Amino acid sequence: MEKREVGSTAVVVSVVGIGTFPMGGLDSKEGLGCGWGGVDDDTSIRVLHRAEELGINLVDTADIYGNGHSEEVIGRALAGRRSRWVIATKVGLVKDPNRRGRLEDFSADHIRSACEQSLHRLRTDHIDFYQLHGTPPRELIPQVVEALSRLRTAGKIRFWGISTASPEDVVTLRQHDAVDVVQVGYSLVDRSEQPLLEYCEKESLGTFIRTPLSRGAAFGKYASQTAPTFEWGDNRHGMSAEKLLEQHRPGLSFSFLWDDTGRSPVQAALRFVLDQPGVTAVIPGMKTLEQLEDDAAAGCLSPLTCLELERCASV
Repeated sequence: MEKREVGSTAVVVSVVGIGTFPMGGLDSKEGLGCGWGGVDDDTSIRVLHRAEELGINLVDTADIYGNGHSEEVIGRALAGRRSRWVIATKVGLVKDPNRRGRLEDFSADHIRSACEQSLHRLRTDHIDFYQLHGTPPRELIPQVVEALSRLRTAGKIRFWGISTASPEDVVTLRQHDAVDVVQVGYSLVDRSEQPLLEYCEKESLGTFIRTPLSRGAAFGKYASQTAPTFEWGDNRHGMSAEKLLEQHRPGLSFSFLWDDTGRSPVQAALRFVLDQPGVTAVIPGMKTLEQLEDDAAAGCLSPLTCLELERCASV
């Protein structure tokens, strides 16, 4: 498994990490929008244990995933093996109890309290990368940065960062304190955050790439079959079959990356992202051992050829 340093932190991570939004499981019917179907905790734990055997050492989560359940599963899975892993989690989103969706809370009090709760669920005394799950209101940024700095001084977090789509957000935060890592959305079919990725490369910031498979759209997972429906409580519940098919068709344009190449569609899509300048690691969501094996193999493959990358750029 290929390894890379996260920015200038000296922390080295596997280029394929574990995204654990799916491991949060299904949400309850009250305040939907934080869960994922087709998951069971025992399988999630087996995935994490097998990932370690494959050379993966990065796991990314958030306190909103399953309303804390994803962190609890990770805490159980990594008991007795914490030192072998780099844990990244997020703060700033909270469940809306009155409707489907989430609310933001970037107050200093919430950050301090949420960190303690995450540490408890993760069964650890420190978080390696604590990330803002979005952009705080500008007037709160000094308080947010102070709260993060105090957590770092206390040894509860080692480094901090932000999940965002905007270079300007990172620039603003860096006026107050160092930013160590940025979560960037990027995939074969969605490169809208290219300016942010280029900024991070220029400034030598670490990057964790979220949704590198665009939920399967990067390789057209649902483009040529009957689109599934998702149960109540699933983050994807209510998405129409027509919309799903429309989102996935563009991925078929990249089939030259996996047809007769020895790569699976998933491996090709992840390898494309890993071969972009400025990328530290991808964090695809995983629910099964089969998905893990497919994803992990991308971190052991040779880079795409220059011709393949040029062809991708022209699609």
